Amino acid sequence: MNNKIRRPRFYFIIIFFTISLCKAVKPSFYAYTSPLTMALAGSGYLFSSLISSKRNPSVIINTDKFSTGFIRYPAGITSQSFGINFPWRKSATSFDLRYINYGSFDGYDIDAHPTSTYHSSDTWLKINYSSVFKDRPIQFGTATSIYYSALSNHKIASVLFSVGIQTIIKPLKMNFGLTIENLGKTIIQSEKIVDEIEPQIIISILKELSYLPMNIFVDGDLGKNFHSRNISIGGIADITNQMKLLWGTSTKKIDHNIQQSFFRTIFGASGFGFIYDTGDIKLIYGSYIYGVGSLIHGAELEIKF
Repeated sequence: MNNKIRRPRFYFIIIFFTISLCKAVKPSFYAYTSPLTMALAGSGYLFSSLISSKRNPSVIINTDKFSTGFIRYPAGITSQSFGINFPWRKSATSFDLRYINYGSFDGYDIDAHPTSTYHSSDTWLKINYSSVFKDRPIQFGTATSIYYSALSNHKIASVLFSVGIQTIIKPLKMNFGLTIENLGKTIIQSEKIVDEIEPQIIISILKELSYLPMNIFVDGDLGKNFHSRNISIGGIADITNQMKLLWGTSTKKIDHNIQQSFFRTIFGASGFGFIYDTGDIKLIYGSYIYGVGSLIHGAELEIKF
């Protein structure tokens, strides 16, 4: 029997993720690990950074690239990620490590006597392979991840699989993609914890505008029952040759809406940011506004080698 009593900060973390991430079975699966995707409010599955958790596996990144990012959430929660990519002909293989740290906590027994401290975190290690069908404007990809979660003495380890495909419609300057992710099996779990992994089906559209220097992304999360749970829309606009503007919003603003102010209602579940690209080095800044009023920030660095 575990007699530890968790401090209010711990409860705030649970409440924060439950509200802001819309009743996820595994809330951390919906957390942002890439400031770029965060600024796009969860859209951009067909144009994601190496460290994004929201990425169609069929995306081919055709340069040798290293990427790292950091996001700070409320209550001291942080996300740190690293990724590396190796292209070869018309294919690419990438590796990424994503880590969410919920912090360390002081333990107390039922009589409020201090016990040992404990730690909580989630970690993903992923390998992604993407390629193109011969002589056809179709790309496909697969990804395999090892997921490890720890809360004090409670441990969970799972193997996850994702598949993705996209077709390139050149006359329309548009890509259409389908992602099936979080197909998995829990292989290790301590004690008798009910551990569910909920698959997701994502339909994605990437459209290059003809009269504006902007790419538009639309991504719909159908869940496992083909019922739309969230639709995200975002864009990357060219301001200069080196500067790009990021923006995004989603229907999560409906679930996040706590009817406190007009500002929170309109701008909730929205992101913004920018990219500064020198050619070999890319600096990305992203922010995201939750409907509860919390504002989070993050930075990402990409380096070609």
